[in-house]
Amino acid sequence: FKGQLKEPQGGDVVLSLDENLLHGMIEQAGEAYFIEPVWWFVHGAPKNQVVVYAASQVKPREGLLCGADYVEEFRKKKEEAYEAQPQDRSMNCWEVKIAIASDLSMFNSYGSVGAVEAHNAAILALSQTNYDNEFADEISFTISEQFVVAPPASDPWTSSNSASALLGSFAAWAPTGFTFPYDIGEIWTARDFSGATVGIAQLAAVCDGYHALQDFTSNSSLKRVLVSHEMGHNFSATHDPPGSPFIMAPAVNNTNNWSSQSVSQINAFVASITSSGCLVPCPPPAPPIADFTADVTSGCAPLTVNFQDNSLNQPSSWNWTFPGGNPGTSTEQNPTVVYNTPGVYDVTLTVSNALGSNTVTKPAFITVEGPPQANFTFIPNGWEVSFVNTTAGNPDSFSWDFGDGSTSTEMNPVHTFPNDGNYLVTLTATNECGSTNFSALVFVVIPPTADFTADVTSGCAPLAVHFQDQSSINTVAWSWEFPGGVPANSDDPNPNVIYPAAGTYDVKLTVFNMVGMSDELILQDFIIVDDVPGTNFEFSINQDTVSFTNLTTNEDGHSWDFGDGNTSTLNNPVHVYENDGTYTVALTASNTCGDSTYTQEVIITTLPIAQFSADTTWGCDQLEVTFVNQSLNDVDSLIWIFEGADPDTAHTDTVVVTYDSVGTYDVKLIVINEVGTDTLEEEQFILIGTPPDADFSFSTNQDTAFFENLSSNADSLLWDFGDGNTSSEANP
Repeated sequence: FKGQLKEPQGGDVVLSLDENLLHGMIEQAGEAYFIEPVWWFVHGAPKNQVVVYAASQVKPREGLLCGADYVEEFRKKKEEAYEAQPQDRSMNCWEVKIAIASDLSMFNSYGSVGAVEAHNAAILALSQTNYDNEFADEISFTISEQFVVAPPASDPWTSSNSASALLGSFAAWAPTGFTFPYDIGEIWTARDFSGATVGIAQLAAVCDGYHALQDFTSNSSLKRVLVSHEMGHNFSATHDPPGSPFIMAPAVNNTNNWSSQSVSQINAFVASITSSGCLVPCPPPAPPIADFTADVTSGCAPLTVNFQDNSLNQPSSWNWTFPGGNPGTSTEQNPTVVYNTPGVYDVTLTVSNALGSNTVTKPAFITVEGPPQANFTFIPNGWEVSFVNTTAGNPDSFSWDFGDGSTSTEMNPVHTFPNDGNYLVTLTATNECGSTNFSALVFVVIPPTADFTADVTSGCAPLAVHFQDQSSINTVAWSWEFPGGVPANSDDPNPNVIYPAAGTYDVKLTVFNMVGMSDELILQDFIIVDDVPGTNFEFSINQDTVSFTNLTTNEDGHSWDFGDGNTSTLNNPVHVYENDGTYTVALTASNTCGDSTYTQEVIITTLPIAQFSADTTWGCDQLEVTFVNQSLNDVDSLIWIFEGADPDTAHTDTVVVTYDSVGTYDVKLIVINEVGTDTLEEEQFILIGTPPDADFSFSTNQDTAFFENLSSNADSLLWDFGDGNTSSEANP
């Protein structure tokens, strides 16, 4: 693309656009700015990055020379062909077809055929800026074709690093190597030419001339000068003095200027070859094609729009129509229009030149906006309200104020209000053109929800309880009921209640909102009041064994004291007393509220056990015997029965009886108490005997006597033999 920068200090604009390629030059205020792909400088860099630099920042590379002197002989052969041609003529435009070849080294350097072709076209487009209006006639370059050597192919020309050898080999190949007609053949290589040469060209050789170029730098400005320089040789320009600030200086330098010598030489050469029919004129101009842009196409009223004519083929007049604009029409090329009223507007441009006219209408091209018109509706659901934004006029943002201290920037928020009431909700809608507000009163109410807690729910009487209301925040009144409590009712939100007596109690709370809606909550058995244990027991006696039954209520633990020094922690103990008597039995029970003790007397009376003793149990008639009662276990009364004695009965603990007659006699003792009786009978307990009757017989044998005892009733014997000897044997 080629054109002019539309501003007071604008200059040439040359842009080459392709896939992964943005390349070109923009002139502004006398400075040329180059745009080049980064990957031309750094291989492997991202293809979407570019470098932008000013031509004045380019560092010159010394000693890079043109090799045109090597083909001076070719120039001499051409001199006579154009020197005699007339020089006076009016300005024309001549089309020069360029056939471009690139060797394998260029493919290897740029990585693809497309990248190489894009590079070549971009540099040629820059070079075009040195040939469009610098000479008597405009010279317009077009690419007839490009030939790029890519693997696995090899170069069809010499592989020598000699610039002149490559140019000669290329010139020999080109007539049959290219497919389409051309005026100048160009070859690019990434080889390093021998010596300081970076380019070479045939002098005065257009329509059958060639030049060779080394891709010696990544700087597009210097490569532009190289192409323009070698192309200048093809158009018969010779070198300017070394170090001169011109394109045709022997060493490549960063310049856009031709010397007067070069201008004269090129003008003369172009006049010569065009008169002989070497070049064809540029395509003739065409009727204009209307097109335009604007610096802005939308905005807020009043909107000022600067229209820019982009029509093609050099129109000479312009007729604009601006519905809704001020002015409504214009004949300026680039008019300025003000739109005061919001709306969407068409724009029409008709352009004309000597070859015709063309009209373009861009519908809805200008959009003029105003501030939005805020509005909303809402759908309440208890405290939750869904807001529906119905704002018109292209708002960009929203701000809600719900009237309860909360805000939102959502388009259609859902908001939960904190309580029953009326809330003034305001929506502010904003766009770049301003803002507007809309407010509506929102009333929300829901039934209250009763709930409460207490600091304690169980304890010992008297139990003090502080109730705490936990009902919904829209509650405005309370009604409490406290069965068993003091007070029994309250309308305080957080009342204090005393429970004086043990028991389990319900609590009821009824709450009301601002419009009288109510809710109630009954917590059954919510308050549990304890007291000290209700200690009690019962017992049953079986002689010395007592079975106790614990009847205590509301106890956590207990202990028994049986009154005889023994204790127990069993629930229902069985205790055996060692002795009769009256015992105070105590049961002590405890819980978190304290201790309590209950006592009862236990009287132990066991069945009597009859026992007695006698001072003697035998003797002779008229024997006196003393009997003593030794019975056990609290004998209340007793009866003695003495067989054969006088007296034969008695009721005292000690009694003396006489046995008059020989014999054996039983003795019986009967003892009695409240439990029962016991009898002890000792048979043949008393023995009354008669005196012994001594008698014996004997026999002798010499001096030995044999005695036989014939006594009766004898218990023991004693023999006296008359000689001082005795014996106690029965029959000595």
